[in-house]
Amino acid sequence: KLAIVETTAADAIQLREDPKVTEKAEGYLLEVNSNGIIITGKDPVGVFYGGQSLAQIVAADGKGGWQAPFLKIRDWPATPTRYVFGGQPVSPGLIRALARCKINYYSAIQTPSPENRAMAEKYCVKLVPFVQFNLAWGANPEEFTERAAGEALSAIGTGRRNPCPSHPGVWAAYFKQMDAMIDASNSDLVNINADEMYVEQAGARWNVCARCRARNLSGQELWVATLKKIQGHLHERGRKLLMIDSILGYKGISHPNDAANDWSKIPDLLPTEVKKDMVIFLWHWNSPVYDALVRNGITLLRWNLAATFPKEHGF
Repeated sequence: KLAIVETTAADAIQLREDPKVTEKAEGYLLEVNSNGIIITGKDPVGVFYGGQSLAQIVAADGKGGWQAPFLKIRDWPATPTRYVFGGQPVSPGLIRALARCKINYYSAIQTPSPENRAMAEKYCVKLVPFVQFNLAWGANPEEFTERAAGEALSAIGTGRRNPCPSHPGVWAAYFKQMDAMIDASNSDLVNINADEMYVEQAGARWNVCARCRARNLSGQELWVATLKKIQGHLHERGRKLLMIDSILGYKGISHPNDAANDWSKIPDLLPTEVKKDMVIFLWHWNSPVYDALVRNGITLLRWNLAATFPKEHGF
């Protein structure tokens, strides 16, 4: 083992960059031997992660000092996006914990402070704005909640109410919220969620109000137009759309007269520019939605990292 002592020597812990040290980005080589400690990263992030691994192996020597075992670790990420979807507010302690585990994306449910954003950037953690489209009715529930003509807001469930995707006020309020979160974050992704927007008994409605019916679209066509609008706004901000796959795995809901409604067709109907700027949390990996997403070249994230996916699809 190597004793670790405080020193002013320039070569006590050597930090280097070498693009050949690992094949994949963010990799590193950590060496501890009798000559000292050397961390060689493929890039600056790799150097940082090598330091995080060093912090994990350092232990007290029982004499008030520190020591590290002799070793050689060559490591790199199995996947470029390591995302934790958590409900805890962003804090310095959380950022340090994420970095220690080499997690590089975290859902920022609340707007992070400038201090936490700066720290996340320093610790190679991207704070992903969590701007749920399914809750875009929140600024004005009576006006913005999708429902049929004559259907009282108090008469429908509350757990899964949907916004009206044809109401200009919905988009003005939603994009205002989204822009504020983007300005406070450092991520290239924005999570719009859109989970379980088909649960009618919990208040979900789609394509039933007068505004939506006037567009003469099927349920899936209305979704395509909705996702295109969100993607277009995010593209202007230099961001990509992230969402869960749940609406894509079911026939979904629409007006009773919409016999053609089938939300599982959405991936095949999306314009190319939307597919290129879309990332999907894959929850229903063993269903036809998986095949549809792969067929359309849409980037996928595994919801459960313990699940096994074909290597040819980039997992």
